[in-house]
Amino acid sequence: IKKDFVIKKNKLIQYVGKDVDIVIPDGVTSIADSAFSCCTIRSLEIPASVTSIGFAAFYECFDVQSITVHKDNPIYHSAGNCLIETNSKTLIQGTSNSVIPKDGSVEIIRSFAFDEVCEAFSVVEIPASVTTIERCAFRADQIKSISVDPQNPIYHSDGNCLIETQTGRLILGCNNSIIPMDGSIKIIGELAFSGCAELKALEIPIGVKKIEYNAFIFCENLASIIIPTTVEEIFKCPFLGCKGISNVTGPDKEAALGYSISFEQGEIMTIYGVAGSCAETHANGLKIPFVSGRPNEPVPGKIQYERKADIDKTITLAFEDGSNRECSVEAVFSAENIDYIAVAPFDAEYDEVFLYRLEEINGEDLILDNILDKQEFNLAIYVYEVVTAENGYKNRDKMISFTFNKKLHDPKGGEKQGRKQV
Repeated sequence: IKKDFVIKKNKLIQYVGKDVDIVIPDGVTSIADSAFSCCTIRSLEIPASVTSIGFAAFYECFDVQSITVHKDNPIYHSAGNCLIETNSKTLIQGTSNSVIPKDGSVEIIRSFAFDEVCEAFSVVEIPASVTTIERCAFRADQIKSISVDPQNPIYHSDGNCLIETQTGRLILGCNNSIIPMDGSIKIIGELAFSGCAELKALEIPIGVKKIEYNAFIFCENLASIIIPTTVEEIFKCPFLGCKGISNVTGPDKEAALGYSISFEQGEIMTIYGVAGSCAETHANGLKIPFVSGRPNEPVPGKIQYERKADIDKTITLAFEDGSNRECSVEAVFSAENIDYIAVAPFDAEYDEVFLYRLEEINGEDLILDNILDKQEFNLAIYVYEVVTAENGYKNRDKMISFTFNKKLHDPKGGEKQGRKQV
């Protein structure tokens, strides 16, 4: 019904109707910016006459389920419940039921294509043809899984994270994400985890250099975060709206952006990191509690531990996955009457340590065993950091990544372990 539309000179300025199944009148040649903003839309039909669609035309239309474009439209087409600009191969708008076409017809995903219109869109599958994903294309809080075609030359997925391969920029995460700890992530992108309310604790991996604007905004249950010393820059208010942040105070624009934060009484967010690092500077600037170290560490003085004599060796570790790595022995120590060994691989691109039980020193051979219990592993981490701090070890001024369950091949298996001195 034409009375439901404000149309001037064939340009659809605004939709004022109440019908949720909308058929745009034939003869409309352009759709204005925000023409359907905040409207309730279930289905949308676009005629052949439309040759121009403005920015954010369907902003905050949360219930869109289908989009259909007339087959004779020369500029746009629809496929997989996606609105696509044909010649530029740009996906302009998605829906709750969208499946991004895998036929090569989409190379660009426009800003907000799935952000403020697809509340139920939960599965992100990026085809090999997509080479540009513009800012804020998706909304992280609704996503349940993220995958990228292995043939895609620009992006890849790992741990339910969407990553720009060359830059190491994590573009999109979700409540189910496990950020890769292999040193490949260099940047946590703008709004990457926006609204992910199920995130409760987070460790930023070693190697990350930047945390961008609003990266974790409104992660309301995020209570603790570990930030390594590799982080060199933290953009404005990446933790705005996280648990314990009650409001933004101050009369000016800077306060509104999150420079000045006040907290409710009770449990509040805590940032963990290394004293004197960028993490501490950021926490102090926002008046967020900062603790040097890692969360949930045992209380000093209640654990029996002892530093053992140094072992100046190079050893080869053979792992369950078939790989072998040359390592140096970093420290030998005991905790609660169990002996442990800390080793560091020579080929690591960041500060990485493996921890194992040291079962026996048999001549020049070290007989190691896997640590399978996470609580025991955390205890070993704590004691390692205590003994290295007490003895001025070279890595103590850095935040080290400890890899849990990096299982050895055939532990206690003598020659099969490949752990002889090199």
